Amino acid sequence: VLEYLRGGSHLGPAGYVDEPRSTLGPLLGQPFICRTVQSRVNCHAPARRDYAAGDMALAINRIYYDCFYAASAVLLSENRRFSKHAGVRAAVHQYLVNANRLSVQWGQFYDQTIEDRQEADYQALTEFEAPRVYDRISQASEFIEEMRRLLHK
Repeated sequence: VLEYLRGGSHLGPAGYVDEPRSTLGPLLGQPFICRTVQSRVNCHAPARRDYAAGDMALAINRIYYDCFYAASAVLLSENRRFSKHAGVRAAVHQYLVNANRLSVQWGQFYDQTIEDRQEADYQALTEFEAPRVYDRISQASEFIEEMRRLLHK
């Protein structure tokens, strides 16, 4: 997670970002986590590159992972670790949305990025319209900004 936020990534089959294969090491300090999330704000180069190349499904995949890693960093900064994507999703709602730290709108957006990614990665004939993907890139930037805000509280 933190390597991805530093700008690196784990690439899996067909160039898709692969989820971490092992549990995270010891929690790094809050300042480091804040810096790494801040470096990802408005930095959707892979998603924008894939969008420009016309690969909407891959752009959707990268949008999800940008949001996933940003949310994971917030949770990690609170010593909350999860081994599955579903755990992060539940924690976003339990610890952020339900605790009134993140708006319901952003919780719904995060859920939608998960659903979009599932379609993009596992439903071969799914096509995403370019305007929708463009909007998702902009929304993801705002979502990551919200994660950065949470880290600075």
